[in-house]
Amino acid sequence: YDFVLPVRAIYAAYSQFRSASMTLLRLFRSRAGLIAAVLAVSLLSGAVVFLLPPPVYEVSTLLNARGSAISPYNVYLAGSSSRAIESGVLNGKIAEKAGFKPESLPKILAKVMYETQLVKVYAYVPSEDIEKAKRAFAAMPEVLNGEFAGNQTRYVFRIKMVASPIVSALPVGPSTSQVMIAFGLLGLFAGFSAALWLDER
Repeated sequence: YDFVLPVRAIYAAYSQFRSASMTLLRLFRSRAGLIAAVLAVSLLSGAVVFLLPPPVYEVSTLLNARGSAISPYNVYLAGSSSRAIESGVLNGKIAEKAGFKPESLPKILAKVMYETQLVKVYAYVPSEDIEKAKRAFAAMPEVLNGEFAGNQTRYVFRIKMVASPIVSALPVGPSTSQVMIAFGLLGLFAGFSAALWLDER
């Protein structure tokens, strides 16, 4: 008896799946033109969404956050720098140092590289904002050094750029495949929903 119950449950689930599949197949055969038209409109919309926004590139650099002597604070300096950059609390000072308005500053991200004293700083920007991102990165070490100067005691902490900003060779977004797959699935869902609605009228 304990064996029969799972078999019945599996058979019931299979029957429901088969019934739903047959319903979808019948809808596709009877409303193929409608489904194809909705799918085509959805894919066309996806193409427009992909073509309208400018391509986005990754601009990145490396900062080295370390002290002049061995100190427990060295362990936390890289993480503190990364959190300060990502929080945006220094955006005003960075923009002022770089020579443009804070609201035009791109969204800057940061992460500590493999629990070292290196911090990767990066931003995803359109091609017209690449130079602006580079200027912001160049201004960042001086701003960070001024921010963390108050935490220094007998040690001298220095944050400096150890790699010139680089730009990804290819755009990182928007992704053609992701956009078209998303709009294709949306078109299929909308097409079958419309066909089901018309079929039940």
